Amino acid sequence: MATQPSSGRDILEKYRHSDPKYVIAPVPDHVDRSEATRFVCDHATASEPVGQLKKLGALAVFHRLTGTLPTFEKLLAKHERQPDDYRRSAIAVAVIAWIGDDAQVGNAQRYYRALLGRTPVEPHVPWLTQACDALGPREGTAAYRKWIEDEIARLEVKLAEHEQNQQEHEATSVRRRIAGLRDGVSRDVPEMDGNNEARTRIDGLQPAAARVPWLVEQYVDTAVKSNERQSYWAAIRLLRESESGQMRETIANEFLKRAQRYLTPPEPDRQPEYELNRATCLRAAKFFGQTLDEKSEKWLGQQQDAGTDLLALRPNWTY
Repeated sequence: MATQPSSGRDILEKYRHSDPKYVIAPVPDHVDRSEATRFVCDHATASEPVGQLKKLGALAVFHRLTGTLPTFEKLLAKHERQPDDYRRSAIAVAVIAWIGDDAQVGNAQRYYRALLGRTPVEPHVPWLTQACDALGPREGTAAYRKWIEDEIARLEVKLAEHEQNQQEHEATSVRRRIAGLRDGVSRDVPEMDGNNEARTRIDGLQPAAARVPWLVEQYVDTAVKSNERQSYWAAIRLLRESESGQMRETIANEFLKRAQRYLTPPEPDRQPEYELNRATCLRAAKFFGQTLDEKSEKWLGQQQDAGTDLLALRPNWTY
């Protein structure tokens, strides 16, 4: 999926306008921070389509564009009326949670709590889940869980009314809604609780180098309790750790070392899994500055890059 390199602004525009229905749009890995900050601030408005705002938020988080924080804070204006308004607020809360300072995150957390109180549940569960995950151990899941459980209780009252009035069609619809909410909360809350427990434990390790093997494991998604949300958290934490030049080398070497574990699978049917994990590790090693040996470089070049590894160099990606 390579083409001729584009200018920085052109890449950002193509990334912003890419349609996720038709193309995977990884966050551009190399940007001019000042240009990217201006770009996000220009477009992260209350009229920006939600899909594009989400990508702008991902760009700000990935590159820690703290200059965009006042722009995202402006979105938290308590003016939610339409469905997309609630989603924009949830995106803004998540961005601030990932890259804000303690005071900014505290304000976003308070806004999130109030947002739960006025946001319709069923259409917005994924968005408020994203915000809850971004706030992490600081917020926990108690308020989020109550938000959904209160809606289930409300629907159960409505279900009883339909059953009493023998309105079977309406009752069936409400039962399905209740079942969907119960399935979601029974899946998402334990997952986020487990993630928060692991985040607290890993962040407490000293010195910083002691955190690296655990973060790499969470990112590669081989940890027992790892999952997509935790993999993303680990990637962002590794990016933050790598802001120290010495830690970049430590992280790159850890990925290179871990790639060796995926040379030979214990069973033949695990070969695809091992190849995916090895490619993920080698891409991340290169991302953090490691030079691969000729054999590994050749092998990696033969692997299809789906664009889903967050930590990868893709200067010529087609959006």
